[in-house]
Amino acid sequence: MFNNQPMGFYSLDALGRDARRNGIKTLLPDVNQSRVVCTAEGNNLRIGLGLVRGWGTDIAEKVVQERERSGPYRSLIDFLRRTPATLKRPAIENLIWVGGFGGLGLTRRELLWQTGLWIGPETDNERSGGRENHTQTELTLENPYAEIPFPDLDPTDRMIAEYRMLRFSAELHPLVLLQDALPAGTVSSDRLTHLRQGSMVHVVGLVTTRQRPGTAKGYVFVLMEDAHGPMNVIVKPDVYERNSSAVRMEPFLAVRGRLQKDGATLNIVAHQVETLRVPGMPIHVRRPSHSYDTTNKSQSELTDISENLNDFSELQTSLPDTMDYWTDPGRSAPSPSHYLTALRQSPPGIKSFV
Repeated sequence: MFNNQPMGFYSLDALGRDARRNGIKTLLPDVNQSRVVCTAEGNNLRIGLGLVRGWGTDIAEKVVQERERSGPYRSLIDFLRRTPATLKRPAIENLIWVGGFGGLGLTRRELLWQTGLWIGPETDNERSGGRENHTQTELTLENPYAEIPFPDLDPTDRMIAEYRMLRFSAELHPLVLLQDALPAGTVSSDRLTHLRQGSMVHVVGLVTTRQRPGTAKGYVFVLMEDAHGPMNVIVKPDVYERNSSAVRMEPFLAVRGRLQKDGATLNIVAHQVETLRVPGMPIHVRRPSHSYDTTNKSQSELTDISENLNDFSELQTSLPDTMDYWTDPGRSAPSPSHYLTALRQSPPGIKSFV
């Protein structure tokens, strides 16, 4: 399913978390382990190089073929010397951000630093994305600046890097980093089964899918999840009219509603739906995401919608504050509100049919 996106209602992010709940680990791309596409590695899933932002099948195939022909890449400079100059510097850095050179014994910040030494400062060619030569000079690792130590990224920074470069997080759920900042009284998904039918609950989650079928008389169905599992939210027409902006566009929602239980099936009938906010978070208006009313849509139109929604680059914006923190270990760690703002600007893929 990872190799055949876009398909169905579920994004890579949702598929990966479902796999983890079933004991399957998602292993990050690795320059000496990954194939072009995602592959099984024991009972786990290894992400392919072609899935990294800025890569693609052709470049990934050349990198894998060179590895098979001449052996594993021994260092960053060995990789740069053996791979085609058509492999763009931003693509190399994207692979570094998601741990693609983790087996070489350096932290991600150290590898980014060395990339700058070997490839050199940006030129007009660099800004257009290409690199003419593998190195600017024949630097050696005896260079006094080549082995300056930098600490690695912490787990939350790695998660944001993974969303930026892979469209999903291989380890953490986004709400893990906000656990201590969530509104008082928030109920986690794993607690819902212990509550009585008809209980009023307040839940927060990351939206996975949202639908407004033409046969549903204006009802909207939202599937969202927290760090513990999925939750079904039913939004009545009047609630949708009052909260349509949040329902249609926000990747993180706070929902207050009444719990419905029918055997093992749990639904939350929403009374209020709003943007998830944490203390210190600035008011931020996202540009509209792809949102669609599926009334009278043909199957081919729905397929086109799904494919458009999978184009993550259209939803991405730069994260200068976060990127500065990643590359400057002297800065203090951002607050939970900073992380939430960053993730809202660069959200996971959401399948929206509203």
